[in-house]
Amino acid sequence: MRALLFVPGSVSPESVEVDVAADGLHLPRGIFASYAAIQVASGAHQAPGTLQLEWDRHALTIQGADIERLRAAAPPEIAARIAASDTRSRRGQKRGVFLALAVVLGIPLTVYALKEPLIDAAVAVTPTAVDAKIGDLMHATLSRVDSGPAVEGVRAIGARLLATAPPHDHNFRFEVVKNASINAFAAPGGVVVVHTGLIAAARSPEELAGVMAHEITHVLHRHSMRQLVFKLGVVAAFEVLIGGADGLAGLITEAGLVLSDLGFSRDQERDADDGGLALLKAAKIPGEGMASFFDHLADKEGAAPALLSTHPASKDRAETLRARITAWEATPIEVDWKAMQASATGTTAASK
Repeated sequence: MRALLFVPGSVSPESVEVDVAADGLHLPRGIFASYAAIQVASGAHQAPGTLQLEWDRHALTIQGADIERLRAAAPPEIAARIAASDTRSRRGQKRGVFLALAVVLGIPLTVYALKEPLIDAAVAVTPTAVDAKIGDLMHATLSRVDSGPAVEGVRAIGARLLATAPPHDHNFRFEVVKNASINAFAAPGGVVVVHTGLIAAARSPEELAGVMAHEITHVLHRHSMRQLVFKLGVVAAFEVLIGGADGLAGLITEAGLVLSDLGFSRDQERDADDGGLALLKAAKIPGEGMASFFDHLADKEGAAPALLSTHPASKDRAETLRARITAWEATPIEVDWKAMQASATGTTAASK
């Protein structure tokens, strides 16, 4: 395999023969690069059809079919990094082409005026398998509470809400995170995260169920996915429409978007309220809990709970929810609420 070698102090590359061995790359003059030391350069900064490897102030540029030869012969971890770099390189090229066309054709204002429908169209053609991949990536990063009454109670409430939910293909997982902020959020694919601070602040399991039903609706209606694409911008939406959604999960990961900080539009919040109430009704859970919890949040002054930054609450919103709640058959949620709250706060429950 031939490549261009840059060595410290050189002003131009030299064409060399590279021996791809089990322990690394062997080059002329005894130069050796172990696979552990090799870094794959960011694909977005490479020319089309090239791969740059770097180690100890050396650089090796590989082109064309030799990239595939290296990927086939290299250990799996190096092959995976090469494949990821190639994906990023092609993604960067697409962005460059689109932006160049936008400038040449004078269409920036038109494109950005169409941002909302473009994003809606991109999400519509994105398979839910992408939601699942993003959810898995996010789930792997969580510092979860593994067991205890709080976890058991949250999962029991989630199971009750899902038992009568509309058909879907999401893999719902309900997790508790040790965090004193009053917050909950949902990732695409069905990862619903509840902070211990929310369990401590809620006054009943029905209030907690109202928040969880709201978050479940964000997943079912793919609000989180839409907001992630919205954050990435119109170029990402065009990428999905033109080239497919295969790289969308990686693009979101690269951007470092924080799911717990995603804000939702008023229409999405209203939709999640309505969908949440429908879930509560189907599960025969009292609907007043959702309204009373937002009422409770609206009463808080000074430092606003984290939940309010992404889910604006007000007395008017609570009253609107109450106006939508009709009389339906309901039964209390059978969980040990005192034990759940004690588990969330690290105290001991005296009794049920």
